[in-house]
Amino acid sequence: MALAQSILPLIGAQTGNVAWMSLARPSAWGQFVFMVIAFGA
Repeated sequence: MALAQSILPLIGAQTGNVAWMSLARPSAWGQFVFMVIAFGA
């Protein structure tokens, strides 16, 4: 999750791929949810 969150938006910005750039915010929320689940369990 963290690799996709960091690499895909950067590659999208470099190539001009708006879809890949827009993955940054949803993947950040996904990582936050997984972290909450991990600490809550």
